[in-house]
Amino acid sequence: MLEEQQDKPKAVETSTKTTVPIMSSLDKKPSHLLINGVKMRVTSLPLKVGDKVFDTSVQQWATVNGLLVVKSSDKALIGSLCIAPCSLKELATGTYQFDAKDAEDFAAFYEKLKQQPSLTALELQLTYHGAGAPEEL
Repeated sequence: MLEEQQDKPKAVETSTKTTVPIMSSLDKKPSHLLINGVKMRVTSLPLKVGDKVFDTSVQQWATVNGLLVVKSSDKALIGSLCIAPCSLKELATGTYQFDAKDAEDFAAFYEKLKQQPSLTALELQLTYHGAGAPEEL
């Protein structure tokens, strides 16, 4: 009986299905970022001035407006971080505001500030729009 099965011609299956490559988790861009200590859903990466983010803590959409507030006692460092196109304003002693609305790579500038250990606080200022879908904005 084993011999009979081996002698029979085997049917060859053909398929017209096309294979779709599966994206690895490394290929996917994150849909959430930690901004101002809050998990926020982002609409695009890298983060740019004018992009929409969804603040999960207050369940509202906001727009990145290009202003960053930092605290540091090292005024020389703060001055060296402000590279063109960016302006710097002292709001109070040790508190500064970067206006990076015209920065070519706002995301890189924000990340550079996040990596500075001498900054005791960093806040990305956002303009909130209230609840609703991003399509409504």
